[in-house]
Formats: sequence, structure tokens, C-alpha cells
Amino acid sequence: ADPRPFIADGRRLRSPTLLLWGREDRLYPVEQGRLLAREIPSAGLSIVEGDHTPHEEHPDAVAALLRAFFRGERAGLPRFPGI
Repeated sequence: ADPRPFIADGRRLRSPTLLLWGREDRLYPVEQGRLLAREIPSAGLSIVEGDHTPHEEHPDAVAALLRAFFRGERAGLPRFPGI
């Protein structure tokens, strides 16, 4: 899959962004996640075990990452106001 359209759109994002990526994702390899994280302003990347659906394969780990993100505990990412 060509990641260029996602990258072009991602550069316009201005809100804090957490990218969750499966370490063994064969559809979109983790290197594409790293590229997106570099291109999206205020983005962070968490690489989790699993393939393309880590939220289904490891829901507890993903939930913990999301809780930390919404609490503003991800280094370099601003906290969402009102959360």
C-alpha cells in the first residue's frame, strides 16, 4: 500500500495524535508508522505486540496506552483540554 496519501493528509493534523501500530503488521509495516509519526505534528507512536489489529489481540495493553495518552502522560504530547 502506498502511504503517501496518508502522509499528506497527516501533515494537516493539528490535534495530539497517538498512532498505535502492531509490531508484526504485514498490511502496513511498522516502518510506515514511524514515517507517519515523523510527519504528523504532535504525534506519538506506540508499537504494540500483534499484527494489524492489536486492539483486538491485546485490548488491555491498548487500553492502558489510550488511558495514558488521554491523561497527557505521553511525552511531548499536549493533554486534551477537559479530559
